[in-house]
Amino acid sequence: MPALSGFDSILSISPESVITQPDAKFTIQINISGSDIYGVQFDIYFNQTILGAVSVTEENFLKQNCATYSIPHINNTVGKIKFAETCTGETGVSGSGILYNITFKTKSAGSSTLDFDNVKILNTELQQIYVSFINGTVDVVDCDVNHDGILIRDYSDLIGAYKCFLGIERNCNPINYQDWNLMKREYNCFIEFF
Repeated sequence: MPALSGFDSILSISPESVITQPDAKFTIQINISGSDIYGVQFDIYFNQTILGAVSVTEENFLKQNCATYSIPHINNTVGKIKFAETCTGETGVSGSGILYNITFKTKSAGSSTLDFDNVKILNTELQQIYVSFINGTVDVVDCDVNHDGILIRDYSDLIGAYKCFLGIERNCNPINYQDWNLMKREYNCFIEFF
């Protein structure tokens, strides 16, 4: 995790960028680094029309030095997960590690940011620590360009996208003529980049 000057702690989403398909599950980590971390509170917002949170698992970062009390709460209606975790002993934790794993399920094609909000990190003196946070993004890509129901290693989709890109195919709807991004996406779908 990169050190950012002027901040005592860094909260980040890993991986920062996820590319996946509709109706797929994926897991991200909430990472933290800093000194004398005693308690954390934050929210993560996401686009609820693109993603749904399935589960939140508390990991061992704070548990390595103290007993913890954790309250994650998922609200898929508004696209928000609330987190609050604190040590119940006398000492905080220094170093870096994973606070939580979050599993999402994609609903439809599109993009969603994973944005931190309402972030508070406290030390053992219950004073707020200056924190930098690194948000994430999720791109849900529909790999079925010709809508035939075949998603992975579909030669028809790849050849159709290629012909439309070259301008030698007459029926390119919904494929756009000479759309390099579409061609690249279909190629990545074909080689199972996702």
